[in-house]
Amino acid sequence: MNESEHDKNMAELANDSEYQKWCDEREAETNESLVNMTDAEIEANFGLQSTVMTKVFVYGSLKRGFGNHSLLEHAKYLGNTETVNCAYKMHPLFGSFPAVTACTNDGYSIIGELYEVDERTLQSLDMLEGNGSMYTRYLTQVYDGPQVVEAWMYMMPVTSQLIVGSEVHRTDRYVYTDSRHNTQEWFKV
Repeated sequence: MNESEHDKNMAELANDSEYQKWCDEREAETNESLVNMTDAEIEANFGLQSTVMTKVFVYGSLKRGFGNHSLLEHAKYLGNTETVNCAYKMHPLFGSFPAVTACTNDGYSIIGELYEVDERTLQSLDMLEGNGSMYTRYLTQVYDGPQVVEAWMYMMPVTSQLIVGSEVHRTDRYVYTDSRHNTQEWFKV
């Protein structure tokens, strides 16, 4: 299956309410399983875990107060932040979750939260986001207080059929998601 066929299939599935319900149920089961696994179970299923910590920038359902935040409950919260570069666009997919794409002009800074996570948590996030298939994890620059740091951010390919036709036109430079997962405008003073 090529990328175009994959995107078409994903778009069709996105409109199938029974499939969406099934996905929501599997996601909840996966999240519960991962949170409840011991380190030994994680090691048996995913290999030896490193103690290396890395930064992750989240802008949607992983933020505090959102449905997937349980994956970050034990991670170190570093604060609210935004991307340094105005090189992104946020798309409201199906009115229920956002996707960020890279762009070369007319982009925005993305508002979100910064966390420090261990490798186990990063693997859980990769599973949730479908790293490499639905979203892909990329390094971006964000503010950590007065410093600029690199952090992982999950982005969707601009060519994805899920993106086509979902762009919201804005006149501001900053976008974020609210507690109902709606993409909103935010004017920074």
